[in-house]
Order: sequence, then C-alpha cells, then structure tokens
Amino acid sequence: MQKSGQFRNRIGIGPLLAGICLAFMSQLPCGAEIDPNLVDPVLQKEFQWAMFIEMNDNKPYLNYPGSKLNPLTLFRVTANTFQQGKNITSNSTPAQLYEVFWYRDEVPIGMRRFRALNIGANQIGAIFLGRTGNNSVAAAKVLVRLAVELDLQELQTSVVEVPLDQYDVITSELAHYSFLPRMSASKGRQFSIHLRSYPYSKDKDGYYYLQH
Repeated sequence: MQKSGQFRNRIGIGPLLAGICLAFMSQLPCGAEIDPNLVDPVLQKEFQWAMFIEMNDNKPYLNYPGSKLNPLTLFRVTANTFQQGKNITSNSTPAQLYEVFWYRDEVPIGMRRFRALNIGANQIGAIFLGRTGNNSVAAAKVLVRLAVELDLQELQTSVVEVPLDQYDVITSELAHYSFLPRMSASKGRQFSIHLRSYPYSKDKDGYYYLQH
C-alpha cells in the first residue's frame, strides 16, 4: 500500500458484504450499555480494540475573574484491547486512560497522551461517545482527531456510536472537515467514518466520506 500523504481508506465493499456488516453490527450492545471500562463481553467477541470518549462540561479550571479559559470541556479517552479465539478467556481488565482533550467552547486548548496503544496494524475496533456533556461540536472535533490518528496507525474503526440527540450536530461538524454522506469522485478506496446513533435509528446510521 502506498502512502502519499492521503488518508488510507477503509470502505470499498459491495452490497453483499455491506449486508453482512449490517447484520454484524446489529449484534452490538447499544452505546448506553457501554461504559469507560470497556469490559462488555460482546465488544470482546466482535472487536480487537475499543475506545470510549467521556465528555464533562464546565470543569472549573483556571477559574478567576476575567479568565477566558473557563469553563472548559474535558474529554477523557479510554482504550482497551481484546484477544480473540476459542480458548481465550474474557478480558476483565478495565480500559486505561489513553488521551485527554480540553476545549473552551469549540476551541481546542490542550491535549495530553498518557500511553501508546500498542495495537497491531489492521485490527478492527469501535469508538463510543458517552451521554454526558453537551459540547457536541467539540466532541465531533475529537472524533475526527481520533479517526485520523487511528488511521495513521493503520487501525480500522468499524463504527463510531454517538448519542441520538448529538448525531445531527456531529454530522454537521463533520461536513466542516469535508466528511460528506457520499463518495468522492476520486478513484480507489476512500477514507470514511461510519457514524451511528444510540438508541438506534435507521436514518441516523451512515458513512461519511472524506472529500479530497
């Protein structure tokens, strides 16, 4: 595979394979049942890795008169890995903190990475955005940042699940980064984000392709 500064693409499947993928995804627990520990047995059965984004609004950091850095939204990203196989026991080890992001409204203020993922290339996983917090625009920015970061590490993100009430805002923000619900005119496989709501809604489940 050639690397020419463009994102690697994950989507290029025919109708039959698409149907198989939809049946596969219907077996997942809804995002409301997933927590930052990521020890759900269904996740462990279907994926090699998973991430959870926990959003907390109004953190009182740098709270002094005239401060332009308060309130902040804190995003905590935890990650877990799973081994698969007939003789593999379930992983009961809680996920570890991977990265944190700080946003003032829609503006990124800071980011810190706590550890490397150490996941082999081409491993398949999922990302879940928790219900807490209301800064959906900043959440979309974090999702794009993670999607690009994971792609550069040659990891495959099968689905990104977000709360139903944040889906439209997030898709609108994805459009600002040229992720649109149609494939671009360029040839070859294309980089995309599979976004799905929870609770599930059939009209809130789609692929958003990077236009370039």
